[in-house]
Amino acid sequence: NLILKGERRKALELLIGVEQLMGEKADDANYLRASEVRWLKASCLRTLGRTSEAVALLRATLDWQRSQLSTDHPWLLRTRTHLF
Repeated sequence: NLILKGERRKALELLIGVEQLMGEKADDANYLRASEVRWLKASCLRTLGRTSEAVALLRATLDWQRSQLSTDHPWLLRTRTHLF
């Protein structure tokens, strides 16, 4: 796991590639992997000291999830948790 090894820049690059490979699925909030990639990207950004980008990504993720998921969906809670 690159994130655990401290190779966050490489992990971030790979996550961007994964998101591109997912194609349309990357825009589907009902697809767990799409949310997971966004959470991991935010984590990498935060640990690289790019906190404002991480927060912006998580807020955008929350808006994206709200547009497609029910208000009591557990992934919304998880995204909110990542914001703190």
